[in-house]
Amino acid sequence: MDRKIEKKPLYKRRNFQFSVGGGILFLILIILILSDTGSKLNVEKDKITISEVKMGDFQEFIPVTGNIMPKTTVFLDAVQGGAVEKKFVEEGAMLKKGDKILKLSNTNLQLNALQQEALTYQQINEARNGRLSIEQNSISIKRNLLSVQLTFLQDKRNFEREKALWEKKLTSKESFEQAQDSYYNSVEQKNLAEENFAKDSIKSVSQLLQIDESIQRLQQNLSLIRENIENLTIKAPITGA
Repeated sequence: MDRKIEKKPLYKRRNFQFSVGGGILFLILIILILSDTGSKLNVEKDKITISEVKMGDFQEFIPVTGNIMPKTTVFLDAVQGGAVEKKFVEEGAMLKKGDKILKLSNTNLQLNALQQEALTYQQINEARNGRLSIEQNSISIKRNLLSVQLTFLQDKRNFEREKALWEKKLTSKESFEQAQDSYYNSVEQKNLAEENFAKDSIKSVSQLLQIDESIQRLQQNLSLIRENIENLTIKAPITGA
């Protein structure tokens, strides 16, 4: 006998279930694709370096933020104070040791240096004049000694000649005695002149040595005076920037 076949509800049909299941899977796949939160970086082609892979030491560079400090720091010190008169170089310029950086002006120091320099030159000239006077006096004493020695030799020869004549009774007693007195006097004059020359030699050597030392000290003072003036010009102590 025939049996009435009843239609199943739509949700119970197998085709409908497959369709719904497939739709759900597709929807999940779309959600997974759209929900990809991985980070991305766009890099310009010119900034990419491609190299061949080789065996070697591994080097890793770590960027670090810091301050660059000079290996050696030199502070300029103005020995003499003053106002800036002239600037020779600009900031950051490369310098060699001894190059001029700037020049200071100190009117009081410069005037004082000129006065001291003039006084020192005067003292040096006086010392040199004193040296010249000592040398001239020594020459005069030596010239006198030579003259006395010459007179001594003449009187000695005359005395010896008169003595020989007197012994032979060929000259007068008066002439012999005059020659004898002149000779004895020449001996004394010669001894005094030689003694004076010896003393003057010792004294003049000592005086000249003192004068030379004095002149040397005065010249050193001049060097210090000039150095004080030169200190107004500040120079680079080392080579660098």
